[in-house]
Amino acid sequence: MDKEKASKKTKNETPAPWEGPSPSAPAYRKASSAQMEKLMEENLRLTREIHKMTKKINHFVVWSRIFGFLKALIFVAPIILGIIYFKPLLSLIEQAFAPYKELLDMTGSPDIKSQVMQSGVSPSSVEDLLNSLRNGK
Repeated sequence: MDKEKASKKTKNETPAPWEGPSPSAPAYRKASSAQMEKLMEENLRLTREIHKMTKKINHFVVWSRIFGFLKALIFVAPIILGIIYFKPLLSLIEQAFAPYKELLDMTGSPDIKSQVMQSGVSPSSVEDLLNSLRNGK
C-alpha cells in the first residue's frame, strides 16, 4: 500500500524549480525556439530595467552618505571650534575685566572667620561681643 501512495505522489506532483525539468513534463519539452527566444528577450529587457533601478538606488545611497557626513560635520565643527577658541577668549575677557573685579568685589567675599583672623581679634572676644548683643547689654 505504501508503494502505491509513493507512486501516485510522483506522478501528480510538479518538480520543484531547482530540480529542473522532469521527463514527464511536456510543457518544458515542447517549448519551441521562437518561444525560447521571446522569453530570453523579455528576460533581457527585465534585466536591463533592474540594472537601471539598481544604479539609481546606488546613486541615492552614495549621496545620502555624503549628505549625512556633511550634516554631522555641520553640527560637530562649531563644537570643536568653540572648544579650541573659547578658552583663549575667556582669558582675554578675564584680563579685560580684571581692573573692575576689585571695584565690584567679584573676587569673593571672605567669611567671618577669615575677617576676624585678619583683624587680630581673638575668637573669644568675638564670642563675648555676640553674647552681650544677645543679652541686650
